[in-house]
Amino acid sequence: MHVLEHIWAAAWSFHAKDDPAAGDWVAGKALAVLRGRAGQVAGSPAAQAGEHMLADSQRTGVDACVRYLVNKQEHLR
Repeated sequence: MHVLEHIWAAAWSFHAKDDPAAGDWVAGKALAVLRGRAGQVAGSPAAQAGEHMLADSQRTGVDACVRYLVNKQEHLR
């Protein structure tokens, strides 16, 4: 459950709350985590935030998600 909360928090950095694409984005990241690719998933939102040139205040969810995935990577295999 905690993984999904963090992935959703990152999604809101890129998508409006009512944007159906956010659900697709989360589903893709969640499935990759379930397949043991938490490390790769952690790099994706960070790179995307850079591409979108998000301000620090807009990166809060992304940064928390990345930290969580990196810190828990061993447990998420």
